[in-house]
Amino acid sequence: MHIKAKHIFTLSILAISAFFIIAIVSSISPNMPSPGQKPIFYSNQMRQDLKATCVKALKNAKNHIHLVMFGLTDPKIIDILNKKSEDNLKMKVFFDKRSSND
Repeated sequence: MHIKAKHIFTLSILAISAFFIIAIVSSISPNMPSPGQKPIFYSNQMRQDLKATCVKALKNAKNHIHLVMFGLTDPKIIDILNKKSEDNLKMKVFFDKRSSND
């Protein structure tokens, strides 16, 4: 009986660990919509990494980029936008200039 309790305890610890690993991985990896799917609302409250999601979406853009942001200050995102503009992608970027870098 003592051995059975050890096995149950070990399996419980493994199950709890697996749950937390899956929760952590799903919260840090961007969930991108598939083509034809309705737009997804991303938010920090849902434990989504908005920068990683935005960077992945911009890097994967093939035809066009439509970006609406309050402030455009992130150098990595600006660099990706500059590189994509050199690839002649159709781009529409809307942001508040007063809350962005010059």
